[in-house]
Amino acid sequence: MSAEFSRQAYQDRIKAQLHELDAQIDRLKAKEEQMEANARQQYYEYMQDLQMKREDIGARVNALVEVSADILHDMRKGIDTAVNTLSMEVSAAAKRFNVIRPEHDETQQHQ
Repeated sequence: MSAEFSRQAYQDRIKAQLHELDAQIDRLKAKEEQMEANARQQYYEYMQDLQMKREDIGARVNALVEVSADILHDMRKGIDTAVNTLSMEVSAAAKRFNVIRPEHDETQQHQ
């Protein structure tokens, strides 16, 4: 397998995971409308934090195109860790704010 194919396959896998996390974050955001003002502010700040982390991962994935093969390995480890951490935080938010996550969670399969 060539390095470019591996790089593209990796990017595609991470982008698919991010797409699923985006859907889960959107479900969490929808829950905000049902909350009282005080809880809504805390929830909003929590969702902002998740969204910023998600955007950071997306930027790192997009940067993979520009890095050398030597740097790619280290970046992949960091991205994998960030995706797994974000996935756990989204799960914790779903539990904390009583939002159900889908039974089949692709992000957990790639740990």
